[in-house]
Amino acid sequence: MPRNRTILGAVASGFGVVLAAVALLYVTSATATAPPVYTGIVKGVAVGGYDPVTFFTDGKPIKGNKDLTTNYDGATWRFASAANRDAFQADPAKYAPQYGGYCAYAVSKGSTA
Repeated sequence: MPRNRTILGAVASGFGVVLAAVALLYVTSATATAPPVYTGIVKGVAVGGYDPVTFFTDGKPIKGNKDLTTNYDGATWRFASAANRDAFQADPAKYAPQYGGYCAYAVSKGSTA
């Protein structure tokens, strides 16, 4: 019986090493290919299509209009008004999410999530 436990432990340990290697490859490839701005909800559109300026001016999310857009940092940004679009264009770093909208913890570890 002890021999079976040893073999089982070795298999489990080997499986753990394989999982760690796969995770490392995934994180490395995700970091290398991740766009500067996360656009996972609406592909190519930042902040899921919401107007980033309204988070600051209205204190709540408001859907952006497909006709009021600008491109910044590889993504399309939508706005609820022309005034919000102009404010964003004047100072995008003020309104764009930090770390491109990726998880701050993951970015601090050299990855994206």
